[in-house]
Amino acid sequence: HAPVIDTLSQQLCGLAPLIASRRDRAAVKLDEISKQTETSHKLAELTTELRFEIDSANSQANKLVVGCNALLAWSGAQTTAELIVRREIFPGAKVVIGAWAFEVSRRVAGPVKFFVGEGGVLMVTDLAVGRTFPASDIAKVQTAANVPNLGAVAAMLSGDRAAA
Repeated sequence: HAPVIDTLSQQLCGLAPLIASRRDRAAVKLDEISKQTETSHKLAELTTELRFEIDSANSQANKLVVGCNALLAWSGAQTTAELIVRREIFPGAKVVIGAWAFEVSRRVAGPVKFFVGEGGVLMVTDLAVGRTFPASDIAKVQTAANVPNLGAVAAMLSGDRAAA
């Protein structure tokens, strides 16, 4: 937990939809204008203004994407979260570890270690045999409710609707 990073993440999450919305509204208007067959000085001026609006929003979005990626990289390099279960964990148990919340779907005998692995994926290691696998194999895994999903924010700002 780092309060400064939490504050920056929340600010990024607040700004991202505003910038993306502004860019998208201007793009829709520009598309409507480009479909018109008649031209005029007024339409040309409006087209220039809309292109400027889109370029300005894209510039701001690119800066925020850099910020999201920097925060994600810092978070991945500077923070660790792990949970070691010595005996067992039962179905229905709900656990929050790092940026992840998960609900165990079947009984898991210990000793096991839940941890955030490469790429921010929640993993499990069976400490008795040394086998490591994604936690999604034994639990329903989702982003914790109070943790901003900076990866999704960066995808939205980049215009990647599928990833956002």
